Amino acid sequence: MMKLGWKMNAAVAVLMCSSLLVGGQAHAATYSHHHSHHKHQALGHAQWSNSNGSGTDSLQSSTSTPDTQTQAGNDTAASQGSNAGEQVIKAGEKYMGTPYQYGSSRSDKSTMDCSEFVMWAFKEGAGIDLGRGGARSEYKKVTPISRNDLQVGDLVFFSTRATMKYSPGSINRIGHVGIYAGNNKVLHTYGKGGVTYSNMSSGWWDTHFVAAGRVLK
Repeated sequence: MMKLGWKMNAAVAVLMCSSLLVGGQAHAATYSHHHSHHKHQALGHAQWSNSNGSGTDSLQSSTSTPDTQTQAGNDTAASQGSNAGEQVIKAGEKYMGTPYQYGSSRSDKSTMDCSEFVMWAFKEGAGIDLGRGGARSEYKKVTPISRNDLQVGDLVFFSTRATMKYSPGSINRIGHVGIYAGNNKVLHTYGKGGVTYSNMSSGWWDTHFVAAGRVLK
């Protein structure tokens, strides 16, 4: 009888130990899940923080937009200047072939000298009055620029046989004016052909180039 009671007590003890073991494993599993949940939350917070960091990068990128807009604005301004220059060229092209006459009257468009031609092209193409003077007078009304900075509609000035005697730095060396048309072309008038295009990249108009200036803004 005592032996049977001992066995029953031992069985109860084993059963209690098993319950404790199972309960401990369940608690460990619960703790592990709870810890994993907090770890996941922490990881998620870190990822959100990184996302915020990326957001900051995006914000910094977006702050570059005004620079892009400024550049776009500059491109637009340059385009507007170019468009004005093209209008001047178009106005000048209407007189292609008009006979050249040195010291023309400025009132009769049947003949023109170089500065009168430029005068009419700017007046009709851009609404700008350069006055009724000669090439040197028109040079005084421009903003000087380098040859490398030439844009369509800029003025280009040249020496002639009569003005070659003056020093390169003297305004007196200027004896001829034309309108830069792009691609090393000048629209102007001289000699037998009257209003025409000439190449500035070589030959006479290259070696006799004196100065360049801008009227259009």
